[in-house]
Amino acid sequence: MDDEGVEEGRTPEIKHAELRINLDARIDRNFPIRHVLFYDWEFGLARDVEDVKRRLSKYFYVLEPKPGTLVFTAPVKPTVIFVMTQKNERGGELMLINMDKYYSTKKLLEGLSMLRANVGIEIKGVWKGFRLEE
Repeated sequence: MDDEGVEEGRTPEIKHAELRINLDARIDRNFPIRHVLFYDWEFGLARDVEDVKRRLSKYFYVLEPKPGTLVFTAPVKPTVIFVMTQKNERGGELMLINMDKYYSTKKLLEGLSMLRANVGIEIKGVWKGFRLEE
Protein backbone atom coordinates (compact mmCIF):
# COMPACT_ATOMS: atom_id res chain seq x y z
CA MET A 1 0.00 0.00 0.00
CA ASP A 2 1.10 3.57 -0.65
CA ASP A 3 0.72 6.62 1.59
CA GLU A 4 -2.93 7.21 0.61
CA GLY A 5 -4.11 3.72 1.56
CA VAL A 6 -4.47 2.50 -2.05
CA GLU A 7 -3.04 -0.84 -3.07
CA GLU A 8 -0.31 -0.67 -5.67
CA GLY A 9 -1.60 -1.15 -9.22
CA ARG A 10 -5.16 -0.08 -8.33
CA THR A 11 -6.72 3.24 -9.28
CA PRO A 12 -7.93 5.23 -6.28
CA GLU A 13 -11.68 5.75 -6.02
CA ILE A 14 -12.70 9.30 -6.84
CA LYS A 15 -15.60 10.74 -4.89
CA HIS A 16 -17.59 13.32 -6.80
CA ALA A 17 -18.77 16.41 -4.99
CA GLU A 18 -22.28 17.75 -5.44
CA LEU A 19 -22.81 21.43 -5.91
CA ARG A 20 -26.28 22.76 -5.25
CA ILE A 21 -27.01 26.41 -5.89
CA ASN A 22 -30.32 28.15 -5.52
CA LEU A 23 -30.20 30.43 -8.55
CA ASP A 24 -33.51 32.07 -7.70
CA ALA A 25 -31.86 33.79 -4.75
CA ARG A 26 -29.17 35.40 -6.91
CA ILE A 27 -30.73 36.21 -10.28
CA ASP A 28 -33.09 39.05 -11.02
CA ARG A 29 -35.57 37.73 -13.60
CA ASN A 30 -35.21 40.98 -15.59
CA PHE A 31 -31.43 40.72 -15.62
CA PRO A 32 -29.02 40.37 -17.38
CA ILE A 33 -30.67 41.84 -20.51
CA ARG A 34 -32.45 45.11 -19.76
CA HIS A 35 -32.80 46.73 -23.18
CA VAL A 36 -32.31 45.73 -26.80
CA LEU A 37 -32.50 48.65 -29.22
CA PHE A 38 -32.36 48.43 -33.02
CA TYR A 39 -31.48 51.30 -35.33
CA ASP A 40 -30.44 51.75 -38.92
CA TRP A 41 -27.17 53.55 -39.57
CA GLU A 42 -25.52 55.17 -42.58
CA PHE A 43 -21.98 56.26 -43.29
CA GLY A 44 -21.42 59.93 -42.45
CA LEU A 45 -17.88 61.19 -42.03
CA ALA A 46 -16.69 57.59 -41.94
CA ARG A 47 -16.22 56.27 -45.47
CA ASP A 48 -16.36 52.49 -44.92
CA VAL A 49 -16.43 49.81 -42.20
CA GLU A 50 -12.64 49.93 -41.78
CA ASP A 51 -12.88 53.67 -41.16
CA VAL A 52 -15.69 53.10 -38.63
CA LYS A 53 -13.58 50.41 -36.93
CA ARG A 54 -10.58 52.74 -36.74
CA ARG A 55 -12.70 55.53 -35.22
CA LEU A 56 -14.43 53.14 -32.78
CA SER A 57 -11.06 51.82 -31.59
CA LYS A 58 -10.35 55.22 -30.00
CA TYR A 59 -13.24 54.74 -27.54
CA PHE A 60 -14.25 51.05 -27.53
CA TYR A 61 -12.99 47.50 -27.51
CA VAL A 62 -13.80 46.36 -31.06
CA LEU A 63 -14.05 42.91 -32.65
CA GLU A 64 -14.80 42.10 -36.28
CA PRO A 65 -16.10 38.50 -36.14
CA LYS A 66 -16.83 38.55 -39.87
CA PRO A 67 -16.39 41.13 -42.65
CA GLY A 68 -18.90 43.95 -42.31
CA THR A 69 -19.85 43.15 -38.68
CA LEU A 70 -18.40 45.01 -35.71
CA VAL A 71 -19.05 44.10 -32.08
CA PHE A 72 -17.93 46.68 -29.56
CA THR A 73 -18.19 47.73 -25.93
CA ALA A 74 -16.76 50.55 -23.82
CA PRO A 75 -14.03 49.82 -21.31
CA VAL A 76 -15.96 51.83 -18.72
CA LYS A 77 -19.31 50.07 -19.26
CA PRO A 78 -18.73 46.60 -20.73
CA THR A 79 -22.36 45.79 -19.84
CA VAL A 80 -23.49 47.70 -22.94
CA ILE A 81 -22.70 45.83 -26.15
CA PHE A 82 -23.18 47.06 -29.71
CA VAL A 83 -23.45 44.92 -32.83
CA MET A 84 -23.10 46.87 -36.08
CA THR A 85 -23.74 45.07 -39.37
CA GLN A 86 -23.28 46.56 -42.82
CA LYS A 87 -26.26 45.60 -45.01
CA ASN A 88 -25.52 47.69 -48.12
CA GLU A 89 -23.07 50.28 -49.46
CA ARG A 90 -24.82 53.09 -47.53
CA GLY A 91 -24.93 51.48 -44.08
CA GLY A 92 -26.78 48.82 -42.13
CA GLU A 93 -28.22 47.89 -38.76
CA LEU A 94 -27.08 48.73 -35.23
CA MET A 95 -28.19 46.64 -32.26
CA LEU A 96 -27.52 47.82 -28.72
CA ILE A 97 -27.77 45.32 -25.86
CA ASN A 98 -27.83 46.79 -22.34
CA MET A 99 -27.16 44.54 -19.36
CA ASP A 100 -26.64 47.31 -16.80
CA LYS A 101 -29.46 47.47 -14.24
CA TYR A 102 -28.97 51.19 -13.66
CA TYR A 103 -28.84 52.45 -17.25
CA SER A 104 -32.09 54.02 -18.41
CA THR A 105 -33.25 54.27 -22.01
CA LYS A 106 -32.56 58.01 -21.82
CA LYS A 107 -28.93 57.33 -20.82
CA LEU A 108 -28.57 54.84 -23.69
CA LEU A 109 -29.90 57.40 -26.18
CA GLU A 110 -27.36 59.93 -24.89
CA GLY A 111 -24.67 57.33 -25.55
CA LEU A 112 -25.94 56.83 -29.10
CA SER A 113 -25.66 60.57 -29.71
CA MET A 114 -22.01 60.42 -28.57
CA LEU A 115 -21.44 57.43 -30.84
CA ARG A 116 -22.88 59.31 -33.80
CA ALA A 117 -20.79 62.40 -33.11
CA ASN A 118 -17.45 60.63 -32.55
CA VAL A 119 -17.55 57.70 -34.96
CA GLY A 120 -18.75 59.37 -38.16
CA ILE A 121 -22.03 57.52 -38.75
CA GLU A 122 -25.63 58.68 -38.88
CA ILE A 123 -28.08 56.75 -36.71
CA LYS A 124 -31.63 56.55 -38.01
CA GLY A 125 -34.90 55.05 -36.94
CA VAL A 126 -37.26 54.69 -34.04
CA TRP A 127 -37.52 52.12 -31.28
CA LYS A 128 -40.60 52.02 -29.04
CA GLY A 129 -41.32 55.69 -29.66
CA PHE A 130 -37.83 56.94 -28.82
CA ARG A 131 -36.13 58.93 -31.56
CA LEU A 132 -32.63 60.29 -31.53
CA GLU A 133 -32.68 64.07 -31.29
CA GLU A 134 -31.31 65.81 -34.33
